[in-house]
Amino acid sequence: TPLRPGDVRQLDPDFWNHRVQPLLQPGGVQLRQRELTEWGMEPLTFTTADGLRELKPSGRRIEVSDANKEEYAQLLCEDFLIGSVRAELGCLVLGFHELIPQEQLVAHNLDAEQLRMLVCGVAEIDVDEWEGNAVVEGSRQVAGWFFDWLRKRPQEARSKLLAFTTGSSVLPSGWKGLRDPNGQLLPFRVLVQGNE
Repeated sequence: TPLRPGDVRQLDPDFWNHRVQPLLQPGGVQLRQRELTEWGMEPLTFTTADGLRELKPSGRRIEVSDANKEEYAQLLCEDFLIGSVRAELGCLVLGFHELIPQEQLVAHNLDAEQLRMLVCGVAEIDVDEWEGNAVVEGSRQVAGWFFDWLRKRPQEARSKLLAFTTGSSVLPSGWKGLRDPNGQLLPFRVLVQGNE
């Protein structure tokens, strides 16, 4: 799967908001080119964010326009994410595909989480520990039924549920490792609404 500009939005919102998104807006390229001219700078071309490398052959001579802004955004974001380790990542991918051919990955339509589970395995998730660290809002009896049901599920199903609710099918460092982007503890919550 090729990298998408949206991948940068998640990794570095500032780069996305100031370097990529404005260009993708209607009239954004013309506005940026006009600003660069007013500031006495060279027009925007197919070069990296630091201007040191071309994003494609003869990139320094290709000005960004409405017609090619999508390609520019794609190449710029790809370079931002993997530019400095492109050769190393290429070797890793080649080695990975020697073990698991790309055709097999495509044929089985694996998503990123399934591939991660295939490569890393499924963590043992202790439901008693899960229940003990959960914050229950509402009926504890109904929440207990949920955990009783969860105990009957195989590890893979538990991992998938954990991935669905937290974004990760493994615990980074136990239940206390679940934290928000600011580092605040983010316990697993069970919210029971309605009548029992």
